[in-house]
Amino acid sequence: MVTTLVKKTDRIRRIIRKHGKVTGIIEEKDATAAQKKIKEINSGIYCFNWKKLDWALSKIKKNKLKGEYYLTDTIALFKKRGYSIGSYKVKDPAEVMGIDNIERLKEAERFLRRK
Repeated sequence: MVTTLVKKTDRIRRIIRKHGKVTGIIEEKDATAAQKKIKEINSGIYCFNWKKLDWALSKIKKNKLKGEYYLTDTIALFKKRGYSIGSYKVKDPAEVMGIDNIERLKEAERFLRRK
């Protein structure tokens, strides 16, 4: 999983760690006040072992608040099963920015032109 540190964390999935190790990912709508202060976020980039992912996908439950299935729930399932969860922290958040509207697309284009 690829993570990064950001200043502004609204609408973003935060990385939950215990003793430096990833233990889960919390969605914005599900986060407590303390969790909303976490600045390390999930980029949405993963590398999975297929067999373990296949198992985890069969265990994911629909989120009650949004009515969706969260791929991020696989991380907590892996942790409960004792699987190793690795992460790589990217220094520049712009390298893993999400593009979900025209403004973010323009921001990504500006970033790439500067590079």
